Amino acid sequence: QLIGEVRGHLGGRTDVTDAHITTALNFVQDKMARLHDFRELQIVTEGALPYAGNISSDKYFSYTSLTTNQIDNIISFVVHDDSAIAQKIKYYTPRQFDEQIPNNELLATNIPIMYTMWQDRFEFYPIPDQVYQYIVRYYIKPAVLSAAGGVSTFDNKDDILVTGATSYLFGKLGEYDRANQFFAIYKGSLDDCQLDDADIGDRIIKPRHTEKSLGTVDYWADPFFKGDTY
Repeated sequence: QLIGEVRGHLGGRTDVTDAHITTALNFVQDKMARLHDFRELQIVTEGALPYAGNISSDKYFSYTSLTTNQIDNIISFVVHDDSAIAQKIKYYTPRQFDEQIPNNELLATNIPIMYTMWQDRFEFYPIPDQVYQYIVRYYIKPAVLSAAGGVSTFDNKDDILVTGATSYLFGKLGEYDRANQFFAIYKGSLDDCQLDDADIGDRIIKPRHTEKSLGTVDYWADPFFKGDTY
């Protein structure tokens, strides 16, 4: 469907193949994911950290153990044990991590308090001393589209993908006026989506008198009255 829509905007040109269109669509969705963390890219994964009693292996945790290894951005990493002791562990860059833990003799074992990411795996400190449960919240990269078709990871954003890919292909063909025309449509729709996707609090604090009848309550005379929730 996406390929057909892009081809329609291109006027049915025969010098653009399905492979060219698919490449353009993938370029656009990758750029969209870099520009904004859309909600449909959110993932929560829970499980158990592997434990073998060997510090050489227990300090690592592979991305492949998560729901998907296409990790784009980690939001939080929490570990806990059966006694309900929970620890939100802090991320350090690899350089910061090495500065904090410079020597092997410092490789203590306990519930982890920090981690870094390197070569498609997490590395913890302290090294887990038992089996810990984990909860990881993160954003993923959109699934790669193929010329055989498929559904985009993005929700209700097909128009943005189509106009963005059309703009890219017209630019590649040297038709810059048309490329700019479709880019303006793409950019406007993308900006609107980013605003719609912004976080909105589920509770709004308002003074009671703005929504309800005051009756005989002298709310202004009550030093403990701060408003109400709706």
